[in-house]
Amino acid sequence: MVLLHSTSRGPTVTSAGIALFITAASLAAQVNWVQRSPLTSPPARFGAAFAQDSVRGHSVVFGGQQAVNAASFDTWEWDGSDWTQMNPSNVPGGRRRPAMAFDSARGVCVMFGGYSGSFDYADTWEWDGSNWTQRLLTPSPGGRDTFGMAYDSGRGVIVMYGGSAGGYLNDTWEYDGTAWTQRFPITGPGYRQGHGMAFDAARGVVVLFGGVYSGNFNDTWEWDGTTWTLRSPATSPAARVNHAMAYDEARGLIVLCGGVVGGGTIVGDVWEYDGTTWTQRTPATVPPPRYQHVFVCQGARKLCMTFSGSPIGGNDTWEYGPTDIATWETYGLGCAGSNGTPVLGSTDLGPFVGDVFTSTVGTLPTDPGVIVAGLLGFSDTSWGAIALPADLSPYDMPGCTLYNDVGWPMPLPVAGGVATWDLPIPLMASLLGLPCFEQALIFDAPANPAGMVLSNPLRARIGGR
Repeated sequence: MVLLHSTSRGPTVTSAGIALFITAASLAAQVNWVQRSPLTSPPARFGAAFAQDSVRGHSVVFGGQQAVNAASFDTWEWDGSDWTQMNPSNVPGGRRRPAMAFDSARGVCVMFGGYSGSFDYADTWEWDGSNWTQRLLTPSPGGRDTFGMAYDSGRGVIVMYGGSAGGYLNDTWEYDGTAWTQRFPITGPGYRQGHGMAFDAARGVVVLFGGVYSGNFNDTWEWDGTTWTLRSPATSPAARVNHAMAYDEARGLIVLCGGVVGGGTIVGDVWEYDGTTWTQRTPATVPPPRYQHVFVCQGARKLCMTFSGSPIGGNDTWEYGPTDIATWETYGLGCAGSNGTPVLGSTDLGPFVGDVFTSTVGTLPTDPGVIVAGLLGFSDTSWGAIALPADLSPYDMPGCTLYNDVGWPMPLPVAGGVATWDLPIPLMASLLGLPCFEQALIFDAPANPAGMVLSNPLRARIGGR
């Protein structure tokens, strides 16, 4: 077909596109902190309970210790633009250093424990976005504070470990929304408090780092529902206590920030864990060092957020993430082939610089020798003199539309009736923010006179990780 194979109507290599993809890697992706200026903010505090409600897209904060030496009992939510104080009819008792995790299957934040100022709570509360409900459960973990909790979405349970109750604890508990069950693994992280915990959804494990017993730890443990496993990453953050950890689902990484290291030094560094090693990030802007602070990652917004903490110097709100956020979406329509309309899609988190962006094409012709070509482009408005999208009916492809320029056609391997498109993206700062487009061309002789059909298109923006 002349339109798809001619090079006279549009360049096959563009200075802003293909040339960048074939240049050697040079610069790492960048992340940064940005301070937000909401109209309303909660009073400064440390030791609050916090969790990210991924269903409603709000960060939930309860209690903590404010400037006065008393445990507070107020509830606040951050929607990405402003803070709102909630006014539930039922309110848990004031407390500091409890833990909270969001049960995405049931759509509730679950809070346990905390210190009242004179005793440790052993109560379980659930927040549904409008009210708190106490769950009266037997058995139940003993009262505690300064412990770790994370929701394992793969198994549908909240995992709790350790903490303090007048002494250090080393127990593992799970809550399924109905009952608490103590688990008795053969090995474990041992007695500690002030550790961080987060669930790595990509690998299906709860990750625990650091804390304190006779001294600060810098060990990394993983819980798979049966066993605690000590990991041996090549690089780790300094031993610390009262730091914060959250899983950034947009980038598939555990993020750790802040805490107290040796000698009582308060730090504000940021580390990320990919399941193999920890990597320190060096953003250009850094919030003041803090510990026992709020820290969550907001999946839909692809950013993490921190608020306040100790030492109480302000009620500041900061957001952390890539300077350029990776995005992709499918749009438009493909055209019918002999076995239906081919479908282009992806389950990838990217595209990220320094990584491979994978998409797939399904609903292919049943011919085992089917040929599929990926059409990578960098414009969805024009291809040389051709305005896009372009109706290909005049080219014997009725109902077919070309959505992007054809800067870089490439053959795609087919297995099991699915074509896989692995697009390597160099680790180059100059690629950050670059838009790119994909569409698949399928050779399908029975489909139409041209013997070719097109999938739906996909548009993306290359981001940092």
